[in-house]
Amino acid sequence: FILLSKVWACFKTISDSEFLFIMSSKNKILIAIGSLFFVVSISIFIMNHRYPFFIEQSGGWSVGFNTQKNILSGININKENLLLADQTDAPGLSKSKFIADPFFLKEGKNTYLFVENLREDSGNGNIDLFISFNDKDYKYMGEVLDEPFHISYPQVFKHKGRYFMVPETKRSNNILLYEAKNFPYDWEIVDTLIHNVRYKDPSIYLSDSLNFLVTVDDEMWGHVYRSSSLFGDWIKQENHARWGNETRPGGRIFNVNNDLFIPFQNYSKGYGTGISLYKIVLDNKHDINFEKSIHFYLRPHDEIYWFNKGMHHIDIKKIDDTYYVFYDGDRKSGNIIFRYRSTFKKNLMDLYQFFLN
Repeated sequence: FILLSKVWACFKTISDSEFLFIMSSKNKILIAIGSLFFVVSISIFIMNHRYPFFIEQSGGWSVGFNTQKNILSGININKENLLLADQTDAPGLSKSKFIADPFFLKEGKNTYLFVENLREDSGNGNIDLFISFNDKDYKYMGEVLDEPFHISYPQVFKHKGRYFMVPETKRSNNILLYEAKNFPYDWEIVDTLIHNVRYKDPSIYLSDSLNFLVTVDDEMWGHVYRSSSLFGDWIKQENHARWGNETRPGGRIFNVNNDLFIPFQNYSKGYGTGISLYKIVLDNKHDINFEKSIHFYLRPHDEIYWFNKGMHHIDIKKIDDTYYVFYDGDRKSGNIIFRYRSTFKKNLMDLYQFFLN
């Protein structure tokens, strides 16, 4: 703005004859080059503001948890309730790069927490288990699901008396349904919900009247599938209006006062910057649509070392009159990287969405 004001002040001082000279054919090319440079500079400034060219690398993900009475007013991040992969001597975690993607299931007084564990000696993530008997102290119980391909996002749920899990199994080229034959252990594939797809973080919702699944592909196109039941045919909803930032699910679909909400990942400052909350609505064709409810519902916390870079996942469930909340966060590494391709691509995605809507 200072630069613009100085340029305008110079223009106000020139005479008509001087202005005509500037606009003569001899100087038009210089004016064109200057204008182009100005437009490019402003464009780069805007793009960098939205998705910075230089970002800090991940220092590793950790998991936290809390309880609260009101969930739509925001998430209370607890500095004490933390599960840290590199702060334990447990054999299964001693070589862990990080733990992330927490999903839980509460049965009586026991809380079963499933997480992705990425170890240094493996290129693939596995699913590990923590158990708490008092909702405060969590005991590491080891690995419960290992596959020859990467597996994460262990969305666990109870349906008609049976225990199921729909994790991310993108590298198997399918969305797979697992069932625990001896909960919380002995997970086996019992169905393939969607065949021949490479989808990330599928989030499923099941009820007596509505069954749907929300996911995203490698090109960041959001997809919705509907079915008559868990084991029915999952049919894609032909609606590709969502693309780019805040299309990748970041946790379980949950109910608040008969309204359904889904968290979507925001990556404006790099992968896993935060979570925005969207309300799920049906249009007049009964198609699933999403309306943003709370921007940056979950965001980095500078005052908490383990979550000072970003947060990208949340699992919320109401039990009696209390909401149980599990989340993960990333810490700063001190290493800066240049990501020009990502900056240009994500800005173009937003521009596309702007004109599409």
